[in-house]
Amino acid sequence: MTLDEMIDGRDAEEMTVFDIDWEDEEFVIACIAGAPYKQLAQEGAKPFEVDFMSFQDARSYYRYSWNGTKLERIVLENGDLFDDEDLDDGKDNDLWSEAKDLESFPDVVEEAFKNGEASIEVIWQTE
Repeated sequence: MTLDEMIDGRDAEEMTVFDIDWEDEEFVIACIAGAPYKQLAQEGAKPFEVDFMSFQDARSYYRYSWNGTKLERIVLENGDLFDDEDLDDGKDNDLWSEAKDLESFPDVVEEAFKNGEASIEVIWQTE
């Protein structure tokens, strides 16, 4: 499947399901890399923000944010939210399940994004 076939006239929100791992593996890998969002940005898409979760590389929360001039990839690994004791108690599993059930980021994830605990990378911007 080509990138154009993946996008197929859909906007970023329509294209991306929250628990993305149930989609075609090629599409999951493309979304994690940001390829479809970059293409939409390059084509002049209206500003968008897309959130999804995937365990493709590690259980991680992804946000792609396009403001019309800059596309950012924001990533936070689920395990990074917990100390070793909490990991041993399975609290990371509980949070992951909560996110899947809610189909949105739990408050602790949003707080980590706001507090700069996530990795942020500009993957494309206009000249």
